[in-house]
Amino acid sequence: MIPNLRKKSPSKSILLFFDFDGTLAPIVRRPHLAVFSPKLKKEISYLSHKPRWTVAIISGRDLASLRKKVGIPHIIYSGNHGYEILFPGKKNQVHPSAKASQRLMFKLYHELTQKLKAVRGAWVENKRYSLSLHTRTLTPSQERRAKEFFFEVLRNVIRQKKIRVSSGKKVWEVRPPINWDKGKAVKYIWKKVDARGFPIYIGDDLTDEDAFKVLRKKGWGIRVGSKGRTHAHTSIKNIGQMPKLLRELKTL
Repeated sequence: MIPNLRKKSPSKSILLFFDFDGTLAPIVRRPHLAVFSPKLKKEISYLSHKPRWTVAIISGRDLASLRKKVGIPHIIYSGNHGYEILFPGKKNQVHPSAKASQRLMFKLYHELTQKLKAVRGAWVENKRYSLSLHTRTLTPSQERRAKEFFFEVLRNVIRQKKIRVSSGKKVWEVRPPINWDKGKAVKYIWKKVDARGFPIYIGDDLTDEDAFKVLRKKGWGIRVGSKGRTHAHTSIKNIGQMPKLLRELKTL
């Protein structure tokens, strides 16, 4: 992997993008239980202080939760799949259309929470500009029922194109009807920081495929988890191989 990457990255500067859950922290039943290992934190913090490197973390989590979990100063944070972006020393940038959808998200959160009380273990996470229905603790029959209730509540707003719905690993996402995703966030940050720099994106979920697509011709995508089709250039088997990958990246 690294020899091929060396041929592709002649640039003096490197932009290193990470997803968080499933990439830097193991996926757990409840997001607040996720643990970012001190070892990975130390490696990423080290890279963030090198002159050639810019580090950014782009997550489906809301920005406040992401920053609290990661806890590394002087890096770029992006929450809600790119709707929120925070550059060091700057104010949080929120996509205007995401802001406009905040009241609707609040309303849908309460409607979904009430409806899904009938499915024990299903829960909805309110991230201000988006919502997540988590189904990781459900049995297959409970998951089917939760999905039915989920779309029953959202059917009309989907039809009216007031929201868009996407799925990930044991999660259903409710987002504003915006043509914006992790790939577009990567592109925005890349141009803002150094358009001539070489971007590398590391992620594990379906939402990370948007970033892999953007970097297919100019950049490098690394998928965590080798199963399934992907737009990433290469992959590592699981999150346990992340320390080794970071050590290799330091040699670029």
